Amino acid sequence: MFLVYTDESGKELKKNEEGFYRDGPCFLYGGLAVEVEKHHLIENAFKSMCKEILGINNIYETEIHTGDIFYGRKQFKDLDFEKKKEFFKEVLQLLAKFNVPLILGLVYKDTNLFKSDLEKIASAIYAFFYALDSFLLQRGKYGLVIADELEKDIKSIKELLNRNNLTGRKGGIKLSFLIRRVYFEKLNRFGEYSFEPIISLKYKFESQIYAVIDNIHYVNSSFSVFNQLSDIVLFLFNIALEFQETKGFFVDKGKLFKAIAEDFLFFLSKTKSIVTFLCYREKAFDVMFGDFYLSGFRAMMETLKKEQANGT
Repeated sequence: MFLVYTDESGKELKKNEEGFYRDGPCFLYGGLAVEVEKHHLIENAFKSMCKEILGINNIYETEIHTGDIFYGRKQFKDLDFEKKKEFFKEVLQLLAKFNVPLILGLVYKDTNLFKSDLEKIASAIYAFFYALDSFLLQRGKYGLVIADELEKDIKSIKELLNRNNLTGRKGGIKLSFLIRRVYFEKLNRFGEYSFEPIISLKYKFESQIYAVIDNIHYVNSSFSVFNQLSDIVLFLFNIALEFQETKGFFVDKGKLFKAIAEDFLFFLSKTKSIVTFLCYREKAFDVMFGDFYLSGFRAMMETLKKEQANGT
């Protein structure tokens, strides 16, 4: 059985003065798939890593926000470049050694394939659950999804059928409600209710979820080592995409990104991670290679690797 610890990155849909999206060109929803038997081994190794490199004696009393480490904020303001690089490289190497894959759905924010921002964000969530179910079925395993608690107010299944409950008064998307709505759609747990899916996929029954059990389990990420690990990996992924889009415009980000780029590619390839766009619409975006989806990010990383080798 796999415990799948999820997080999101890049949910800000507004651009800055330079014309770039504030937190990257993509919205990402994904998670680390951790086999139950490896759980405590990884947790103990990560605790030791945080103590030695970051100086955190008790990981359960200090929630790690990846952005604070990357940009040197709060308790990490004195953490130098080498320590940051060491920490991120150690995290990726540890996850690769234990073969903990990243299951990820993503959508480019500037796509014009969807009628609304709600559909756009939902597409990455659909892609994640489809990729996760495929991953589990290939291995003959069940999975349990564990997510960060984003909103306290828990809507009923019936309330989630109303799209108005998925957005706030100013039009902002209530992400945990949307995630739960897509999850219930794919589990076919709306039962007797008649409803239209947020996005109609090409194959209705094939795109259902079969290997994920129970409801999504919500936890406070302050007390979840693995939700924090998911936050780290998705943050690094988003930084990589942002760096590529801006062509090195953000110099301070570029130095650290280049230091971890090859390690990130190593992690994705060694763990058989699945990185995918929305599957099985009328137009296919994915190229399948074994059980690894080749996406635009994979191609980008290979290009960057060649540029670095050529000294450009």
